[in-house]
Amino acid sequence: MINPAPASATVERDGRSEAGVLLDVRNVSLRFGGIVALDNVSFHVDAGERVAVIGPNGAGKTSMFNVISRTYLEQEGTLAFDGVDLKVRPTHRIASLGIGRTFQNIALFPSLTVRENVALGRLAIEQPRWIPAMLGFPSERHRQHDALERADGALARLEISEYADGPPVGLPYGVMRQIELARALVGEPRLLLLDEPAAGLSSQEIERISSVVRTVNEEDGIALLVIEHRMDFVMALAQRIVVLDFGRVIASGPPELIQRDKKVIEAYLGVPDDDF
Repeated sequence: MINPAPASATVERDGRSEAGVLLDVRNVSLRFGGIVALDNVSFHVDAGERVAVIGPNGAGKTSMFNVISRTYLEQEGTLAFDGVDLKVRPTHRIASLGIGRTFQNIALFPSLTVRENVALGRLAIEQPRWIPAMLGFPSERHRQHDALERADGALARLEISEYADGPPVGLPYGVMRQIELARALVGEPRLLLLDEPAAGLSSQEIERISSVVRTVNEEDGIALLVIEHRMDFVMALAQRIVVLDFGRVIASGPPELIQRDKKVIEAYLGVPDDDF
C-alpha cells in the first residue's frame, strides 16, 4: 500500500540552478475554444536530465509536447530552449535547435527504406537547399551521403542494421519503434521528447528501449523528456517526474516522492497501487 506523502513533499524546481536549465516552460496555457488543454503549466528539464511527464488520459501531456515542438501555439506563457525563445521559432526549425522527438503513433514512410527513413532525421536539422538538390550539386550529394552514413550508425547502435535496406512495412511493432528512435537520434539532439516509447511493446522490447535511451542519456548527455503510462518504465528511468491532471501541474519531484504524493494517488484513483 502506498502511503500518501505530506503536501510539502511536492516540489517544483528541486533546488536546481537556473544555469543548468536546458528547457524552461513557464506559465503556459493552451485553449481550444472553451476547452483548456494546459493551464498555467511550468516545469523545466536540466541539461542531461531524465524527466517523465505522467497523468491520466486527457491530462494534457501530448498537448505539452506539441507546444514545445511548435505544432500547437499557446495563448499564454514562455518557452525557452538553452536560452532561445521557442515562441519565435517555426516548427520546421525546432529540430535544428537540438530538440528531437518520437511520436505516440509511428510515422514512417512506407515508400522509403529503413535507412532512408532514418536519414531524414539528419536532413531535418539542416536548412533545405532546393536548387542544389534539383541540380544534383556535389555538395548536395555529399550531404545526402553523410545523412545515410549517420543513419547506418544509428541503426547499428540500436542493433537493427539487418532491416536497413528494406521498407518499414510489415516489420514488428517493436522494430518500428526503434527505427523511429534511430531517426530522432541521428539528428544529434540535446533534448529528446519521447511520446509513450513503451506503448504496445513486450517486456523484452521495453527493456531494450529503456536500455537504449538510458545509454544515450548517460553516454551522450542527451536530456530526456518522456510521456509514458507504464509506471514501471517511468519509475526505473526518470530522475524527476512532472504530473499533469486536467492540464495543470499537480506535483513535481523525484519518483520516490511522487509515488507517495496524495494528489497523484487521487488523480490515479482506481489504479492499483502496485502499478506505481
